[in-house]
Amino acid sequence: MFEMWERRHGRPLSDHMVAEWLTAAGYPVTADYLTTLRHSPAGGAPAVLRRGLAEVFDIDPAFFAVDPVLSHAADAGVAAEFENRSLRRLARLAQGMPLRAVLYLDTLAETLRRAEHLPDPAHTAWI
Repeated sequence: MFEMWERRHGRPLSDHMVAEWLTAAGYPVTADYLTTLRHSPAGGAPAVLRRGLAEVFDIDPAFFAVDPVLSHAADAGVAAEFENRSLRRLARLAQGMPLRAVLYLDTLAETLRRAEHLPDPAHTAWI
């Protein structure tokens, strides 16, 4: 989330800045606490702080969902069945990604699809 913001705005984002934003939005927190959370496993932040981060960064609160354990063997079997070589390669690369990253890429692809005025995904097989 911090990295996405930094890429979008082209400048570093400090824990101090985020702590100020959260406190101003009604979620009081210290920069030291944010630093500790950033280096802990995903899902370590309390629910109220996750809501605050979602609000401050204007992201879907589901971004903070804990990643489920996926069956990579089943995914590999599905990916091997794709006839399109590029799609097969993409599916294999996505197998090792956390679900959160895959969902982020899916959201990005949907945004690009709409920006290019492409048909709804339910109808893309007709192209």
